Amino acid sequence: MTRSIRLALAAAVAVGALGEASGAFAASDKAFIKTAMMGDNAEVQMGKLAEEKGASQGVKDFGRMLETDHGMHKDKDVALASKLGVQPTDDVPLMAKMEKHKLEGLSGPKFDHAFVEGMIKDHKKDIGAYEKQTKAHGITAQFASDTLPTLNKHLQTAEGLMHGG
Repeated sequence: MTRSIRLALAAAVAVGALGEASGAFAASDKAFIKTAMMGDNAEVQMGKLAEEKGASQGVKDFGRMLETDHGMHKDKDVALASKLGVQPTDDVPLMAKMEKHKLEGLSGPKFDHAFVEGMIKDHKKDIGAYEKQTKAHGITAQFASDTLPTLNKHLQTAEGLMHGG
């Protein structure tokens, strides 16, 4: 009888530990999707800014691409956030606010260069975060995997603009 009580107790502890682990994992999914929404909000804002202030047609077109692609991705973020019980947000990360403020003070080729340079840095960082998320086992892993081709396209476009394309 003591042995069966110990086994039942061990099973209960194991089930509890699994429950805690899945809860922590769900928390990482929730954090990822909230960060994704905020990132998409920032990219839409930056895209609009590039459309307005870009000196070259390439930068203006890239801005439109960012606004369109990240706007559509935000819709996917919101749908997934709903499944995860995460409240949709229109906020942007503090660093994105600071970058936007800096760019608003620039014009002409200086704007274009700083914008493209920022987009290269930002998309490299995002690609790293999304690649890491693809290795997770939660609901956001496939979402991250599905997003990577678009992020890579944006990075390649920005790099092409940086190198005179």
